[in-house]
Amino acid sequence: MVQVEITLDSDTNDELCLTEQIISTYGLNRWAKEFSLMTAGYRDHINPADAGSPEVPFNIVTVAIMAEARARVLRRKYENGSELEIHVGGEVRQHTQTFIQLAARIYAAHGFLVHLRSEVRTSPIWYSSFGVFHEEYEGGDNFTASHSPYFKLGWKVMDEQGKQLTEEEEEIISEVRRLVAEQATIRLAPWRSSGLILSDFDADKPYSAYQRSVLGPEVFAAISESAQSGFRCAASPLGGSMGETSKRIFRHLEIPTEALSYFLDSEDSRFHRVGEIGNHNFGADVGKHEVCANTGAPDKLLSGEADSVLLWDPDGDRLNILTTAPVELKQRAIEFGVNIGPSNGQRMIAYLTPNQLYLVLTEYRINLLRKTGLLEKYNWFIGTTFPTAMAIEELAAQEGVPTIRVPVGFRNLGELCQTIEKGLGAEQIVTTLTGQHIRLGPAPRALLLCEESGGATLGGPDLMRSKSGAQALIALREKDGLHMSLLAWAVAASLHRSGMSLAEKYCDIISRRKIQYRHSERLDVPLYNESLIGSELNLAKADGIQKRDRAVAFFREAATAFATRQRSESSAREQLREANPEAARDAVPNINEAAWIGDGSLFDMVGARLIIRASGTDALLRYYIEATNQQSLDALQRFVAGLRF
Repeated sequence: MVQVEITLDSDTNDELCLTEQIISTYGLNRWAKEFSLMTAGYRDHINPADAGSPEVPFNIVTVAIMAEARARVLRRKYENGSELEIHVGGEVRQHTQTFIQLAARIYAAHGFLVHLRSEVRTSPIWYSSFGVFHEEYEGGDNFTASHSPYFKLGWKVMDEQGKQLTEEEEEIISEVRRLVAEQATIRLAPWRSSGLILSDFDADKPYSAYQRSVLGPEVFAAISESAQSGFRCAASPLGGSMGETSKRIFRHLEIPTEALSYFLDSEDSRFHRVGEIGNHNFGADVGKHEVCANTGAPDKLLSGEADSVLLWDPDGDRLNILTTAPVELKQRAIEFGVNIGPSNGQRMIAYLTPNQLYLVLTEYRINLLRKTGLLEKYNWFIGTTFPTAMAIEELAAQEGVPTIRVPVGFRNLGELCQTIEKGLGAEQIVTTLTGQHIRLGPAPRALLLCEESGGATLGGPDLMRSKSGAQALIALREKDGLHMSLLAWAVAASLHRSGMSLAEKYCDIISRRKIQYRHSERLDVPLYNESLIGSELNLAKADGIQKRDRAVAFFREAATAFATRQRSESSAREQLREANPEAARDAVPNINEAAWIGDGSLFDMVGARLIIRASGTDALLRYYIEATNQQSLDALQRFVAGLRF
């Protein structure tokens, strides 16, 4: 067995030849056949100790093939021979810098001008996205697996708008397979002397100006005034890419240094092990209260060292914020679905889910826009994925703000924005996969774009323009944890001044707004053990994929049959119960509507909602349950727990 080794900082022209021996050693025929760009690009296992290991799918050879395929497709897209510019960045996992160098040399060999970070090694995904758009490059790559465990890495490919690439997705997949089938030779340009690899990617100033434009002076005033009045905020990047970049942006935004303290901010490829709890590895998913509890944030809050704590995942696309609440709120908070942590006798930790946090932020932003006269001036809308909380849609409807739902994946929200941008200046109707026809006015603006899993961004009153002004977007094409942090920080600070916590505000909104869908749960069912490697992983993965496909096909057939009236309502419910014959007859409520929603099945029931889909990033089947009462939620949870495929 011959393992490929490449000296990445070599200043010579090098080649990687996909010989029969390399193809056999690395299992490239099988890998190419299974290769796809999923919800968040290509994501798979690495060997943290060896970037070239053939025992895992994500290695030097497969990265070289992906970059070569991307380069060939991009060159064909721009056939006029013009100089193409591309950015390559990534976060903190093992081998990220190795893969950045490798991709950069391959792109340079195709004559592309490659832009790497200036002064800072790592790049949050939102920073890469913004910079690609602002600088008007032809595209960008970011090596990230977001919140996933440390033994996985990903390759997210961006188009010229900074959006995860979709138009050339099938071309790249086909090119990957062609390269392997033809035993191609991949060229690498010299690392230094080619003159095409530059460390000049710096979007600090324009990004900071963009933040001010979207959020408005009131948000920054709330942050600055709170620091002066003694409000203590702490932040943790959990060893990810947000540390140094956020500090630079905060300096440009003139946020006082004393306003924020950092912890766990030194870059660490295992994220200071905050997600490694017992026999479980939750990665660095700040949407999970188990991870939040293991960061040390609760101690800082209960001791009075901090009044709120911002938590970011490794590539900065997800945010959570922890605060305390009075212990007297405990029963009410639990009734409204808030996870409660330890207490010091007077205050207790309250863990809001991303959905719960977004509800609070939505009301705050609506009130802020109304106060400044911008709510009536523009045609605001909310874009969410289908599993995102109904509570947000309920609140928005009360304010006359339409909600548009798309399949999971922020690229789908980006495509929604692209569609809306084509119709700027005239009234338009957006039709969803469930058949809703949503009317937008001539000046649509994105009040909130969010996913249930924790990623979100905001649009502003002014369109987001590229450097020359040639392009204009209604919102950034990626999830932006820094963006959302500033808004959450301002909300927490404002509530603190009035003596109220985030958890109290959430409960107040649920009660005052008479929100119906106040009970929710997401059940993640593992398909196989992702920590395995080699043949063990391949066998477990094959079995897990079969199980996944059976479950997805079962619910898709059930949803489609009801939607097309091939089955009656009672027949559809009986069909669902076939997957759990032991479930109580009333476990599945009457079905009002069902649909295939692009990557999963939606069942809208009397007083409840159930969505089933396979995760696009992890080896999981995901069941999203919402209900208007605890009894319906519990019944559906028991139904899902007993499913067998």
